[in-house]
Amino acid sequence: MNEIKFFECPSCGARITGDKKFCDYCGGKLKVPEEKKKSTEIDSQSSQVKPQEYARTVYIQKEQKTTSGLAVAAFIMSLFNFNIISLIMGIVANSRISKPDSNLTGKGFAIAAIVLSTIQTIFWIIWGITICSVTNYY
Repeated sequence: MNEIKFFECPSCGARITGDKKFCDYCGGKLKVPEEKKKSTEIDSQSSQVKPQEYARTVYIQKEQKTTSGLAVAAFIMSLFNFNIISLIMGIVANSRISKPDSNLTGKGFAIAAIVLSTIQTIFWIIWGITICSVTNYY
């Protein structure tokens, strides 16, 4: 089943997941309807049909998740010692993947690129300091 079950808040229309009693966005009370209850009732004073204030059930098709090309590119570039570029690309990819509404995967690639780039940058800094101190260039 590739569907996600949501309830719509009758106050603000926000989509809420799970069995909650209050809306996460507006704080309105959610009345989850039972299957047997009707969606309308007759007002005895005006004999008009008025809608009940129940949360409406909504089914949404799940989006397919795709791997972030930026995260993969950052990882590959970190393997070839493009440290600063791959570090920036890894950070940007990680922030895009971490967004709640993102349909991207590949967080492992992004984190690996960040870690490899950082380790390599530290290595090159230490190597440069060592070479300069040995050859007295500073």
